[in-house]
Amino acid sequence: GALPVFALPAHRESEITYFCEFTGAVAYVIAAEHGGYDYRELASKTLANVGTLRHVFVAQGDPGAFESLVEVAEEPVGYGGPRPDDLAFLQLSGGSTGVPKLIPRTHDDYIYSLWGSNEICGVDERSVYLCVLPAAHNFPLSSPGSLGALYAGGRVVLCPAPSPEVAFPLIEREGVTITGLVPPLALLWTEAAPSTAHDLGSLDVLLVGGAKFSEEAARRVRPALGCTLQ
Repeated sequence: GALPVFALPAHRESEITYFCEFTGAVAYVIAAEHGGYDYRELASKTLANVGTLRHVFVAQGDPGAFESLVEVAEEPVGYGGPRPDDLAFLQLSGGSTGVPKLIPRTHDDYIYSLWGSNEICGVDERSVYLCVLPAAHNFPLSSPGSLGALYAGGRVVLCPAPSPEVAFPLIEREGVTITGLVPPLALLWTEAAPSTAHDLGSLDVLLVGGAKFSEEAARRVRPALGCTLQ
């Protein structure tokens, strides 16, 4: 029954403090380190500044002064289960200016989004979705995204970095059929694909969103990647 807020790895003290204060957060879940940044230091500052925050759980790496998420062994609290119109989570707005706003999403609202996106994009139990963009964003989460693929009975592959050097081997190894990119990454992939040694033949659909994708760039997708552009 806990209500999550999907913060991003790039968020720092001002954003995290705002999210915690605005929502009255009682727990903060982090990785010990990621991309050369120590999130335990950020957690220490947040814990000192936010009165409601009582727990910091470290999901990956040395927990240091905090609790390891995998070692938390509490008895589950009795919970009757959610109603369709209950709040599922608070999602961050995609605006590029200021602190992101928190958008309440309900279970039925979000599942309808998954269903509709799956219908449009042809996602089913045979689909393998490569999550390249930050997983908490709406586009890679539900359009149709990771949750759409799982909702259809498909499979999700998490890509640790969006570069062709990291993504192309995963496409070949995992038989990826669909993925989503923003325009600059789509251009980078189309430039790298003709010279790659990896077999990208399983890729059926490339979704491009988040910003305008020029007609000239769009016309390069199928010759380079051999897939349908949506």
